[in-house]
Amino acid sequence: TMVVTYPAKRDGALELLPGVIQPLLAFADLGFFLLRLFLGVLLVEEGWRGMRILFREKRYGALPWLFPTISALLGLLLVTGTVTQLAALVSIAFIAAARPIRESLFPSVRSLGLFAVALLALAAAGGGFLSVDQLFGVILY
Repeated sequence: TMVVTYPAKRDGALELLPGVIQPLLAFADLGFFLLRLFLGVLLVEEGWRGMRILFREKRYGALPWLFPTISALLGLLLVTGTVTQLAALVSIAFIAAARPIRESLFPSVRSLGLFAVALLALAAAGGGFLSVDQLFGVILY
């Protein structure tokens, strides 16, 4: 359980804060779970889309399949919550290095920055609720 302390009330300014925020803290794990699921599904979908294009064009060399495969695998690690912190950090490096993925997944620099910040939050928080990390107690500090 998470214990949150609040500063002393001054002129009733913080009177509403404990009543509103405290119940929402029960959903903190759910928020990280949904964030992990959303980011992972985006990476899996992008990788799967790239693989379908390569298969349709009958391009079977190893190099063209590298980026879509890595994207899908990193997404699966995030969805399942397996070594989440490491997968989130590698995802940031991968997206920064993989120009084809970056250009198709992020239409603007803002969306790329938002995705990177969300991945950093996962790297800091770990797998959390309903994850393989939680099941085996994996936390990388």
